[in-house]
Amino acid sequence: MASRRILEKNKYQFLEKISLSPIDEESLDYSVEIDNYLKELKTYKVSLMGLSKDVPSKEDRNLFLNLALIITDDEKLKEQFTTQKKLPLKRISHTLEVPLFKLEAYENYLCAYTMLLDEKYPLLRKTLTYGPKVKEHLTEVLKFMPQGLVLHCSFRQSYLLTRHGEFYRIKNEGQVVGKFASGRKKRNPLNWKRPLGSLLIIALIAFGFYQYQINQIQNTIIVRAVGEVKVEFNSFGNLIDIIGTSPEGDKFVSSAEFEAKDMDTVLAEIIEQAYISGTIKERDELLIIISGEPLEEDFFKSGKTHDRILSYQLNPKINNDGSFLEVN
Repeated sequence: MASRRILEKNKYQFLEKISLSPIDEESLDYSVEIDNYLKELKTYKVSLMGLSKDVPSKEDRNLFLNLALIITDDEKLKEQFTTQKKLPLKRISHTLEVPLFKLEAYENYLCAYTMLLDEKYPLLRKTLTYGPKVKEHLTEVLKFMPQGLVLHCSFRQSYLLTRHGEFYRIKNEGQVVGKFASGRKKRNPLNWKRPLGSLLIIALIAFGFYQYQINQIQNTIIVRAVGEVKVEFNSFGNLIDIIGTSPEGDKFVSSAEFEAKDMDTVLAEIIEQAYISGTIKERDELLIIISGEPLEEDFFKSGKTHDRILSYQLNPKINNDGSFLEVN
């Protein structure tokens, strides 16, 4: 049974040679079947919009045509499909030797074909042009103006089903439901959710990394004269924390007002407050101990800290993580 079914998955194909909109087809009333078909599609959570967004290749449509015919002819598969409102994809994949990923990618098309080829929709079924497989080149016909049976119309767009099993969304140019028509393809709206979601994730990662960098200590500097202050800076050279490690250090830390939090401004303000409070005087020794990432050799040869040291005529001893720096 299984081997016979495997052979049947290549039995039929959509045919290219067709007659265009015969008069007898135009005289038929498709409205009832279309209405029932659209209602049934909804119960399986299949939409015309979804079907029109990604139309399978001719080769894949031929495969789904045969699979749908097998399902409608198999009582167990058909019953499972109708009762569970879902295709048993793993069972179909295993029994008919079809890759599961392909079935999952076009599950909506296979559902639509399975319903369409059921005996409940004889008129709709006849609109599809298919027959026994013959040798032919599987070439895709570029359709600037898709033609088929109109299934639904709204203010701006219409949906039609072609004779080759394609569902298209076209511009509404006066088409009528239940009639054969052609029209220009309507572009699918851009799905911004996925790119926006990706951008949001990237932004969150970048923000998280930035926050990490802000709070990550790269330099610890001890400023010591009579009092002592411990200062911590991040990789951007901005202040993270400052504490007085002695009573004198506490005094000028509490009175300091930093115009900015960069390293040069903070160190200059500490020296100024120490000088104003009388903690250090002219010609006093000023010890600056830097640990972590070493500073540039010319860091203290210009800038606010350099100016304070020279203005107050201090005697600086600067240990730059093991090497000594000069001010002049």
